[in-house]
Amino acid sequence: MSKLKLLFVCQGNWFRSRLAEILFNYYYRGDDWIISSGGIEPDKRSGVSPRLIESLDIFGISHDDMV
Repeated sequence: MSKLKLLFVCQGNWFRSRLAEILFNYYYRGDDWIISSGGIEPDKRSGVSPRLIESLDIFGISHDDMV
């Protein structure tokens, strides 16, 4: 059986779609999914959104490997 594909999209892919991708992968890892995220107008800022880090902390999800 082929894997299901899911793409989370927001305007900049700086916070919302990246958070959705990470949460889905965290809660459904090992399932038959290919998950990704993207932005309609990708944000040019480098690094990781501070709001994303704060949100991951709330959910107890490690972000040590994020650049």
